[in-house]
Amino acid sequence: IYGELFHVTPARPWHAVVVQWLQYELATYARQEPAAGYVSSVEGKVTFQRRDTYVSPDVWAVRLDEMRALDWDRL
Repeated sequence: IYGELFHVTPARPWHAVVVQWLQYELATYARQEPAAGYVSSVEGKVTFQRRDTYVSPDVWAVRLDEMRALDWDRL
């Protein structure tokens, strides 16, 4: 973050279970409340409008209009 590399330990098996549970619960909610957006666990980067700063979340919840944008930096 902000050009500094953070050491992240490898995820343990329990981490994957929690990620799957969280994705399922968020997706269930999003199906009931479409304004909540789209839920995914696809790998990607969030840059905060700076190329030297990004995070890669395990689970995303993104509004559909943002998901359809090809260039998120413009949003």
